[in-house]
Amino acid sequence: MTGMHSKTGRFIAVLLASIAFLAAPGASAQSDDAAAWGHEFGLHVGSLLPNQIEGVSEIMPIVGFRYAGSLSYGALEGGVVNSHAHGADVSVFSLSYRGELAPMPDLATLFYAGPDLHYYRPTGQSGRRSETGFHVGSGMMLLLGGPLWFRADMKFNMNPGTALFIGVGIAVRAPGGGS
Repeated sequence: MTGMHSKTGRFIAVLLASIAFLAAPGASAQSDDAAAWGHEFGLHVGSLLPNQIEGVSEIMPIVGFRYAGSLSYGALEGGVVNSHAHGADVSVFSLSYRGELAPMPDLATLFYAGPDLHYYRPTGQSGRRSETGFHVGSGMMLLLGGPLWFRADMKFNMNPGTALFIGVGIAVRAPGGGS
């Protein structure tokens, strides 16, 4: 199992470094209006702390992807997280309405909520289950340069059981609409 985690860790590190490398040539001076973005995508890693989820009782390392499109007010964000550890498989598909506040230049605070679809295989079972749920979360984004942002999140999922996601990642913002 350790070999699989180290390979996954190396893959994630190479993927994050590649995105940073690809985003760097497009780096330019940041405008005063940090909200003038159209699309955002990002990768993140972290831990899922499950509670009262049958067959999923250990802290799960996760990797995920997010995509957001800015709206007149806030953003619509979709994401997926995935983990295969401790004999269980967990995939969560999320849709969020996200609000964003910028208390100072190059820093954004986030709050979001929305529905989830949990698709998982509990430890010791061969079949997968699917259940719907809901989440609320908050986070922050810090501009690293050009279109590249650092993001940290804490998200609380409800049903099945409850779970807390804590993670970090990078996001790349493409210019566009926004307000």
